Amino acid sequence: MATFPELIPLPASVRPADDGWTHPLGNEWKVSLPADCGLDLLWALSDGGGLPWNAVDAESALLRFELHDDLGDDQAYRIEVGGGRMCIQAGGAAGWFHGGMTLAQWLCGAGPIRGVVIEDRPALQRRGYMLDVSRDRMPTMGELRRLIDQLARLKYNHLELYLEHPFAYESHAVVHENSSPITPGEMCEIVTYAARRAIEVVPNQNTFGHMHRWLIHPEYKHLAEQSEGMLHAFHFEREPFGLCAANPKSLELVDDMLGQLLPLFDSPFFNAGMDETIDLGDGGSQEICEERGKGGVYMDYLLAVQELTAKYGKRMVFWADILLEHPEVFDRLPGGSVPVLWGYEKDHPLAEQARTLHDIGAEFWIAPGTSSWQSLTGRYSNCLGNISHAAQAALQHGASALVLTDWGDYGHWQPPSLSNLAILHFAAQAWSGPEHATPDADAINRTFYGGRELQLAQAWMQLWQASDSLQDGALNGTSPFYAMRYPPHCANPDGEWQKRCNTWTLQGAKAYDQELNRTLATLDGSGSEHPDAQELSFSIRIACWANQRARERGQGLPTAADADSELQVIERELAELWQLRSRPGGLEDSLLKLRFALHAGGVRS
Repeated sequence: MATFPELIPLPASVRPADDGWTHPLGNEWKVSLPADCGLDLLWALSDGGGLPWNAVDAESALLRFELHDDLGDDQAYRIEVGGGRMCIQAGGAAGWFHGGMTLAQWLCGAGPIRGVVIEDRPALQRRGYMLDVSRDRMPTMGELRRLIDQLARLKYNHLELYLEHPFAYESHAVVHENSSPITPGEMCEIVTYAARRAIEVVPNQNTFGHMHRWLIHPEYKHLAEQSEGMLHAFHFEREPFGLCAANPKSLELVDDMLGQLLPLFDSPFFNAGMDETIDLGDGGSQEICEERGKGGVYMDYLLAVQELTAKYGKRMVFWADILLEHPEVFDRLPGGSVPVLWGYEKDHPLAEQARTLHDIGAEFWIAPGTSSWQSLTGRYSNCLGNISHAAQAALQHGASALVLTDWGDYGHWQPPSLSNLAILHFAAQAWSGPEHATPDADAINRTFYGGRELQLAQAWMQLWQASDSLQDGALNGTSPFYAMRYPPHCANPDGEWQKRCNTWTLQGAKAYDQELNRTLATLDGSGSEHPDAQELSFSIRIACWANQRARERGQGLPTAADADSELQVIERELAELWQLRSRPGGLEDSLLKLRFALHAGGVRS
């Protein structure tokens, strides 16, 4: 077995074939493909191994695909190599595709191809990734295809693009015109491309809270719960935040959005958001909330959105945080709807919450996070713990999906590659189960860099682990980030940074600096010219700068004289890197928030 390559995710069973047959590398690679299976099996075989597979008839094929009902699960597969042939047996086309990806990985091993039997099936049937494209990065089409390819390699089968405003809805150009929105045609292209990779794209559009990108415009302000606005975590100025549940025109807007968005998708699901309705009852719905209670009004609105979702032939998925706050409305939960538990700390009580939803008979999903947003360098231990605990809770209490969320709160300053560790760890946990080993630098190198960038992968591991040295007590972020988010001149400065970083110490901040310098030395020593090396270098630069602001804050010191000149360098670097993978829309909004770390209003005087 030592001659077999390590496989990610790890299959359930890998054993040598009895006959010990070997196939020397360099021979012709011929495959008989099943007709009209809907998946790009040739890509699956060729992508991982780089071998020149050619489609031929069954008689002359080295590799064949077979349907085997005994495998039960349409994602399960069995690979048999021996006796002069290779065969991928599966319960359905998805199993063929996953088996093809595994075989491609296995064929990368050095030396002759030895006989083997690989048997495998997923621990969880639906394994998803949700990318925030609203705050503030909208990826280019090339980047979205690259992402889908990577997810397919790791056996994800579910993708969501989180929308607040950057979709090109007809008659709503004022909302999305500066965001480089994704168009209906582009969305259809993504759905089709992902489907060929065995990935279902699920529509996602918030429909209640988080509507501030709409409500800041005069044309929509009348729909707001609080038209005068409120302070919230996603901008430094007061803004209207949520739709007013008491205004029937709110649902008219939702109906318009759903009518344009949902017909573009083949998925039976629609994620309607409906989380963090933090202003509910504080404005236009105050009177009705006093009469019926916030839980009752929330459920009335949810039922109305459920009805609209069903109108377009979908099942409604929604974030479960508000539902859990109001157990008095559990009995009104509409059949067919799917609440999604979310929590992004390693000790979040996902298992307890899962038990609650299981006990009321609800189908539910669970969503941990990448721990990359609001961190600048990632949160290593939290990331691993949050994902592992979510996988355990999903398996223990019968969740029907596990979805990894990758948010971009407050500017999306973190580059895409900062999420790689989480994407890999989640893939292993969701497919192979919580017993799967934690990814190391070698696994990062093989998965994301084709085995050619070990020192770069080691530098990434050092960066991800750096924030563990802070010990700052921060939740959903780190003290350096929060020093930028809540500078002394912000509208709600009264103890916000201290409250969020309540165990901050100068010793921890110094240790973080040391880890960042150690990471930079490893990166410099790698000599890597990979684009991810630039993103890693930027992450170190912005984290060092932010940590200095945290040290000034923690010690009551004035801002250093060179802080703004260094910030201008960071701005230029962010703009340059942004354009490599992301559309221009959203960049200025991200830079505005970056400048706000030193300048009121985000404007340099």
